[in-house]
Amino acid sequence: MFQLNQDSLATILLCSDLGLNADMKKIYKPYTTSQWNKLVEKIVNSSIQKPSNLLNIEKEELKEELFLKEDESNRIDFLLKRGGNIAIEIERLESSGIYITTRAEKNYPYRLKKILKNYSPPIIYYSGNLDLTNKKSIAIVGSRDVDSEGTLFTKKFVSKCAKEGYVIVSGGAKGVDTIAENTSIEENGYAISIVPNNLNKKIKEKSVRNSILEGRLLALSIANPNANFTVYAAMDRNKYIYGLSQWAVVVSSSDSKGGTWTGAVDNLKKKWVPLYVRDGEKIPTGNKKLIELGGNPISLDIIEDSNVSFREFFENNIENSHRHEKAQQIDIYSLYKKSKEEVTQVMEDSNNESLDVYDLVLPNIKKALVEPKNQKELSEILNVNSKQISTWLKRALEDNEILKLTNPARYTLKGD
Repeated sequence: MFQLNQDSLATILLCSDLGLNADMKKIYKPYTTSQWNKLVEKIVNSSIQKPSNLLNIEKEELKEELFLKEDESNRIDFLLKRGGNIAIEIERLESSGIYITTRAEKNYPYRLKKILKNYSPPIIYYSGNLDLTNKKSIAIVGSRDVDSEGTLFTKKFVSKCAKEGYVIVSGGAKGVDTIAENTSIEENGYAISIVPNNLNKKIKEKSVRNSILEGRLLALSIANPNANFTVYAAMDRNKYIYGLSQWAVVVSSSDSKGGTWTGAVDNLKKKWVPLYVRDGEKIPTGNKKLIELGGNPISLDIIEDSNVSFREFFENNIENSHRHEKAQQIDIYSLYKKSKEEVTQVMEDSNNESLDVYDLVLPNIKKALVEPKNQKELSEILNVNSKQISTWLKRALEDNEILKLTNPARYTLKGD
C-alpha cells in the first residue's frame, strides 16, 4: 500500500467526489483542475503555504487568509471535514486493486507535469505498475470503426514497438485502442490505458486483470473509478494520452470531428508531443488533413523496414522544441509560487501603494500590537481594507518585525 502524504489527503478531500452523494455534490462540488489551480496559487502565496495546512486551520482564519467569500469558505470547510468517509473510500478502492496518487506525490507521472503543466490532473486513480509512466512511450490513437488497412498498420506498428521496448499509450476504447493494447500484451510488451469512466469495471475483465497482475498493463483514470460514461470525460482524456507519451501516432481519423481529430488538433496547436499520422494510398480524409496541418507522415513501409528503428526514425524527425531531457519530478508549488518581488508588484498594482507607505505604517502596526490582534481588528484601527493590511502584515512577518499566533489567528510583537 502506498502511503499518501498530507498534501495529497487535502487534495483528495477538495478535488475528489469520493463519498459524496448526488445531493451533496449539488451543494458542495469538488474543485475542478482549473479551480484547484487558482486555490493552490492563493494558498502557496499566503502564510498557509501548503494544502496540508488547510487540515489544521479554522474556517474563519481560512476565509481571512485567502480572502474567500462566505460560500467558498463553507465549501472548503465541508469538503475538508469528510476525512472519515474518504478513508473508508480509499480503503475500499485499495481492496479492489485501485490506488490514488496526486500532484503532491513523488510517484506522480512526471511527464504529465512537464508537458501539461497546470493542466495535469490533481488526482489520478490507477491499477497496475505506475512506473510504466516513466518508460519510453508512444501514444497510438484512432477511430473505433478502423478499416482493415488501419488494423494491419496498428498491429505491425505496435509489434515493432514491443520489440523495441516502447510502452503503448491509448484511450482504452474499441477499435484502434483495443487492438493496440491487445497486440502489445500479446507481443510481451507493455501498455497504458487511459480509462474515461468506470475503472473499477474495467479491471474486473479477466484479460485486463491478468495483464495488470503480470505487470504489463497500467489502467488509470482521472474520474471516480465508479463514474458512468460522459462525453466530456471521453474527450478530456485526449490530453492525458498525449501527456504521458514522447510521440503520438494517429492511425485513422475522421475529418474535423470526433475525439481522435480533436485530440490530434489540440496536440498540434499546443505542441505537447510530435505527431505522426498514417500515410498511404487508402487513408481517411482526416489523416490527409492532419498531415496538411503539420502532422508527420509515417507509412507501413517504414514499419516493415528492419533496418529502421523507431528510435532513430522519431529522433531524426522531431523539432528541437520537442526533445525531452530526463525530467526530475516537479514540486507542485513550483507552478504557483511567486517570488517576493512578484507578490509585491501584484499588491502594488492592485492597491496603488509602494513599499515607502509600508515603511511609514509599520510603526503604527507595531503600536497597535501592544496586545495581540487579528487582521480585521488591525484593519479597523488603521482604517484600511483587509487586502491592504494583509499585504503589510505579510511584509512585517517576512522582515521578522512581528509574530503570528494561531488558534485563533492573531498578530503580536516579537517577544510577547
